[in-house]
Amino acid sequence: MTRDDLLDVDRRIVAATAAAEPGHALYVLARELVATGVTQLDLYAAFLAHTVRDDDDAIYDSLADPLDCIHGGGWSSAAFFDKAPSDEEVKAASERHARGSAC
Repeated sequence: MTRDDLLDVDRRIVAATAAAEPGHALYVLARELVATGVTQLDLYAAFLAHTVRDDDDAIYDSLADPLDCIHGGGWSSAAFFDKAPSDEEVKAASERHARGSAC
């Protein structure tokens, strides 16, 4: 993803957290981004970044379910992806996201 793509995803996540029902808005956003081809790791890193930036427990809780679906793997019946990324892959994607995003 380009820097502009990352910024756009971050802006869309912020807007979804401000919705009347942020959990639903974030889930719908995640599905839309998957459908447009955003990779699992880029999407996971973007959503994960918002969990460490926000002190609001309600926002954190709203991010938790979409994060589970993005993370994927066989344990989640609502997973968007069949395979869960490794811890190393998540760490690398999060570092790329932090370098590419101004949020």
